[in-house]
Amino acid sequence: MRYSVAVTAVLACVAVLTGAATVWRVALGAHAATFLFLAAGIGLSLTLPFVPRLDARPLPPTIRNPWAWVAAGMGVMLSHSLSARILDAAPLRYQDADMIPILQVMARRFLAGDWRGMYDPIPEIWSGVQPIYLPFLWLPFVVAEFLHVDPRWVTVAGIWVAAGVVLAFVDLRRGPAGWLLLCLLYGLMRHLHLEPSHNVIRLTEEGVVYAWYALLAWALVSRHDGLSGLALTVCLLSRYSLVGAVPAILLYRALQGRWRSLLALAAVPAAFAVLMVAAFGIRVVMPFTSLPGKYVGHARWVWATNPEYMTQGLGLAKYFGPGRVALQHALLLGVSLLLPSVAAVLLHGLGRWRREELPQVEPALVMLSLTGFHALVVVPYDYLFFTPVFFALALAAMVQSRRLPGT
Repeated sequence: MRYSVAVTAVLACVAVLTGAATVWRVALGAHAATFLFLAAGIGLSLTLPFVPRLDARPLPPTIRNPWAWVAAGMGVMLSHSLSARILDAAPLRYQDADMIPILQVMARRFLAGDWRGMYDPIPEIWSGVQPIYLPFLWLPFVVAEFLHVDPRWVTVAGIWVAAGVVLAFVDLRRGPAGWLLLCLLYGLMRHLHLEPSHNVIRLTEEGVVYAWYALLAWALVSRHDGLSGLALTVCLLSRYSLVGAVPAILLYRALQGRWRSLLALAAVPAAFAVLMVAAFGIRVVMPFTSLPGKYVGHARWVWATNPEYMTQGLGLAKYFGPGRVALQHALLLGVSLLLPSVAAVLLHGLGRWRREELPQVEPALVMLSLTGFHALVVVPYDYLFFTPVFFALALAAMVQSRRLPGT
């Protein structure tokens, strides 16, 4: 695919994805926004394999521009001011949302050296809630606990990191595409700070996930096995929405006969798995085994108490209804685990038929995994859908800046 065509297709998909996750859900309605989000995610997954090979390793030109640092600093200051207002107006209480209070307790246990008790029930929250968060979701909150600051600043910092990855690769010298990406990022950041309905900054830990997945985009494009393995591991151990993409990437490398590359990539998550079990005990795998089943009961509770999260969200839950949550959950598991691997086989076959390398298959498999997972997630909270948006924006910035080897 010609570079100009690839850029146009990628930017169109990313623009629709960002619009559907932000302003279009209200402007066009939940039903239209849902299908636009799904179509854009699938379209981006189908377009990425045909993008010419990129290289994220050279220092992006934005990093070398002092005015870019000035603009970024001003953006951080504005974000800090807006975030401080949000946090000051909403004291942290587990009765409003228990995610960050649970993460805060897990961070305290880590600092106290109670590593084997990380996943013990927490008596002070809901009379003994069971922690279920994965290690790379709660570990960043150790910093906030050590510094004795509001843990929600970790979420804000994660948003800054995710936005910074996108900004690092936007190249305004390459025509209007860079300005379009800048506008999309501005619209997303404005939505995160000024639209109260999603509660990203006020109640959630999602900024950490946004940061990890934006960095994953950079790692995959870099084509460095160790870096890609590390990024995949960190993402998998923060939010298991990536669970189908990892085996799909390994399968794709096996089909290509890239055995050394496969082993190098697989060694990182394997080493982390052993390290985590050694440090925190076998209960560290509990989120992978117990959490999926609990979502069915939680989804039924949300349908009964707050059905607007289901009917007005971007997921397909609204079309299943409260009576078919178990079916939706089964489809979620099946699509998340199988669809990326099927795509890996098809793309390998396509590459052999065309007798050419498809350079961006692995980012495409991750995008497909994220799209399928978020479309079928049983409780489609708004804040979840910004993860694929940041991942897509980071990829689009690298495509737009055309970080080709030697350029």
